[in-house]
Amino acid sequence: MDFTFLKKDQIWGDSALDVIKKYGTKVAPTDLAVVLGSWMTGNPNDRTTENDLTCYAWSASSMFEKVYTICDDGRACGYSADIRTIAARPALPPTETSKIKPNNVKIINGIRFGEYWESAQTVADVHTRERLEQLYTSNSLPLSGKNYTFDSVDSRDYRTPFKATTYPEYELDGERYIRVLARPADNDSILSTGERVEKGKFYWLKTEPIEWLIDKSGWWVSKKCLFAGIQFNTHEKYNGDFSKKAIKHYLDTYFSKEIEPAEHTVIRETSKSLEEPTARQKKYGITVSDEPMPVKDQINFYIQNGMSFMLHGPSGVGKTQRVKEIDPDLTSITLCNGILPEDVIGKTIYPNGVAENGGVWIPPAWYVDLCKKCQNTPDKQHVLFIDEVTNARETTQSLIYHIALNKSIAQGVGKLPDNAVVVLAGNSKEESGAAYNMPAPLFRRLSHVYLDLNIQDWLEWGSEQSKSHPEEKGRLNIHPLIASFVATYADKVFYTEYDEDNPATFALDPRKWEKVSDKIYANKGVMRREILEADVGPEIAISLMNYAKNPPLSLEEIMEGAYTENDIPSATDAKLALALSLRYATPKQVGIVRQFIAKNLGKENLAVFDSAWVGKDDMKALMLAKVQASAGR
Repeated sequence: MDFTFLKKDQIWGDSALDVIKKYGTKVAPTDLAVVLGSWMTGNPNDRTTENDLTCYAWSASSMFEKVYTICDDGRACGYSADIRTIAARPALPPTETSKIKPNNVKIINGIRFGEYWESAQTVADVHTRERLEQLYTSNSLPLSGKNYTFDSVDSRDYRTPFKATTYPEYELDGERYIRVLARPADNDSILSTGERVEKGKFYWLKTEPIEWLIDKSGWWVSKKCLFAGIQFNTHEKYNGDFSKKAIKHYLDTYFSKEIEPAEHTVIRETSKSLEEPTARQKKYGITVSDEPMPVKDQINFYIQNGMSFMLHGPSGVGKTQRVKEIDPDLTSITLCNGILPEDVIGKTIYPNGVAENGGVWIPPAWYVDLCKKCQNTPDKQHVLFIDEVTNARETTQSLIYHIALNKSIAQGVGKLPDNAVVVLAGNSKEESGAAYNMPAPLFRRLSHVYLDLNIQDWLEWGSEQSKSHPEEKGRLNIHPLIASFVATYADKVFYTEYDEDNPATFALDPRKWEKVSDKIYANKGVMRREILEADVGPEIAISLMNYAKNPPLSLEEIMEGAYTENDIPSATDAKLALALSLRYATPKQVGIVRQFIAKNLGKENLAVFDSAWVGKDDMKALMLAKVQASAGR
């Protein structure tokens, strides 16, 4: 089905669809849309004709390079196409609806309603949610065989491209539900039950028939906005060509297929990550895993297997550091438009200045360094890290073609050792005004890994023991105080946009916070305002110092019970940061720590703690199993 959105002339004015004139332009979100990040009205008087609180909804028309949007009061307004907090109200033209026949058709106040297809929409009641969660936790909740796909990026993050996450559908008492992680837009995110949505909490949404407003012209438009959290387009501007936009791709690729009724075969879930191989899979020795692969594991996979790849990500996200975690002694080349060719590919000299005598190739310094490292430790993969690739012009990028694609400097010259692996890094044009497109041959033949601005991933990495400073026992990648501060204030301090036309005095990003962390460690825990201001500016520096006067709970305080309810963080990311900071509890301490997390930080953070505490230690896994059994998990 060719789903679209209504155009402005179909919503407002004399030419609006008759059914919209009768129903009104105000539109409400489903509970699913609210959980996924739909902006809702802050005015309790803004309601649809059926008395539902309203939201903001996309149209398919452009408004001075923005998108015509239905505001909470039903009037037209314009919003940038790259935001995620506008909800989606799918529509179908007569050419499509003529092929189908609606169910349960009814006419109320001259408005024709009908049902067709189905989607997760309404939050389950509290009692049902408790039952679902208990069965889910014990792995005894049957799957229906159907899945829903949404964007996993935070609803207020407008820079990161679409990143699909799949939610399986479960069955209980003949009804079907999905369990969705909440990413509300703001404090106005209210469910149909009257509850305010809590960020980071999982909600159970019930699958129900989709209700459509049916116009006499043949157009169908969903009565409510069915989902949110998807960018209309990855760029801010919109030229009116709906057919090529990101949200149209989502409608075609995911939405239109996932609302189709499934043949509901009950599947008992035996593992959340692996499915039992089928007979044909076993024939080829295949096991299929649907578990998402963390970026750090992707990077490790390519490096350990000697496969060249390109690492993408905005400036300051920590691309270099992620690679250094695996090879601290990497060899690097930083491309820039002023770099000399001989610095990259070496040079040829001719004895006595006579070309006929044959030239002698002089290798570049990086090549000599890399070969020496590879020869000294032949059982280890050594990284050649080529940075700022996309900030160099195509003529400069061309110098690394052979190195990246064939692991040699040129045909028959400068072959890289077998235990060398090439890693490229750079930004896309959307992430850096100085970036250039990569030539197609180079881009196509590389594998690509994308490093997003994700606070939770950064917190997890930050809570790990520092490999860059092994001499300092107990030192983490990010000082716990910095991790807690960033987690508490989240998007306000984690990353600030850099405007090249009007640059700010200070720019914040993960690399900058790593630098601040290093300063605190270097100064033996003593914080000085002038040192902090040099990186984050006076306002953030003062806020950080004030925060440090009442620091987050320590492992010792938790073990001694020396805390009050006011000491427990309320922000979702701050709870995660505290849970991760406790990952180095001893086996004797882990029981009390788990009780604290379960009571005060939630089951999701307890699962994160358990995974971080065990790591790859089989003995710890056995210990944890005993602790879980004695505590009833």
